[in-house]
Amino acid sequence: MDRIRPGNNSIRKVSDLPAIEESRNMLFTGRADISRFVEASLVPACESFYDKGIRTLASSCNAKDLLDGNAYIIIDFDTLSEANQAIARTLAEPISYDRMQAVKIRIPITAESQADDIGNIARSIADRFKDQEALWVPTYTLEKMRKIYGIPEDMELTPEAFTEGTQKVWDPEKQVFYDSEELRAMVSK
Repeated sequence: MDRIRPGNNSIRKVSDLPAIEESRNMLFTGRADISRFVEASLVPACESFYDKGIRTLASSCNAKDLLDGNAYIIIDFDTLSEANQAIARTLAEPISYDRMQAVKIRIPITAESQADDIGNIARSIADRFKDQEALWVPTYTLEKMRKIYGIPEDMELTPEAFTEGTQKVWDPEKQVFYDSEELRAMVSK
């Protein structure tokens, strides 16, 4: 079944939405990843979180969620600012999730729930959160990249060896790599 994207009104009920199975705990390297790995009704909320420097760990709003009766968005609690942690605690208690603390924001659904309505609820929840520093964006030193790729320390190496042909970017001022230019810019806001 084709994935449904925002603005496509051919499927209106959550019960008709197919699951996107490949996105759990994925590190987005850019905003464009969100629409590829998040179900359409939750894209605006997850984009809002991303734009605010908040990491979405997982989300789901599809027919499979009817068994539990909830659509959800899971955000990384550990990297939230104090203000955003307080907001998150009003929605749910932090849980252990893949060796980190997370908050699972649940939105009740039924077989009759309209995808657009669930999306609007999710977006209004995301709008409660404040802009913050994107503390979840990973960085890698040249030494760490050597270890990741198994390159001996005595081998001469420049940062370009890791950036050519990849999305990775080198920040000469901070002496670290980022997974993409968009993530580097997000941290430099």
